Amino acid sequence: MIKNKKKILYWKQKQKKLLNKPINFKILFIGYHIINITEGKIEHTYVESYERLCYVDTITDDSIIYPREEHWEPFKVAGHENYKNLF
Repeated sequence: MIKNKKKILYWKQKQKKLLNKPINFKILFIGYHIINITEGKIEHTYVESYERLCYVDTITDDSIIYPREEHWEPFKVAGHENYKNLF
């Protein structure tokens, strides 16, 4: 639990430093998608708030995080009917 509190404090400090003022990320973004690619497969996790990112144990320095609504899930181009012919 202490590790998570440190992460939350770190992100809040970073947020203030970048924006020079506090901001409520829940207003700006619906949630966050965390994407990891393991053995060629997409592993996807969705969290509803900026602070909840601190509780996701699968985040690494190779993870991709992007803010979007929950229904915007990632997919592989080869596995999607609309895009598989692009390559």
